[in-house]
Amino acid sequence: MSEKDQKVGALRAKSSSRGEFMTGVIEMTPEQIAELQANGGKMSVVVFRNERKTGKQPDWAMLKARPRTDAGQSTGMAWEGKPMTDEDVPF
Repeated sequence: MSEKDQKVGALRAKSSSRGEFMTGVIEMTPEQIAELQANGGKMSVVVFRNERKTGKQPDWAMLKARPRTDAGQSTGMAWEGKPMTDEDVPF
């Protein structure tokens, strides 16, 4: 599946006097909605920064995460670099 087929939403980074936050929209296909309902209302997602942002495009893209294999290894979409810590989260 392409990234477009996996897209479930987008987020924009914002800030106010109370701190930084994100706003966004979730858009799902009928197939994704049916899968969500079949899984008790839960869907694993992964969020990537939009490195090619121009104009009013969102800052972050939210994609449906690919399932993990039996060995617990990612099938290619999850983070495969060094483990993340609290310092890696920008908010």
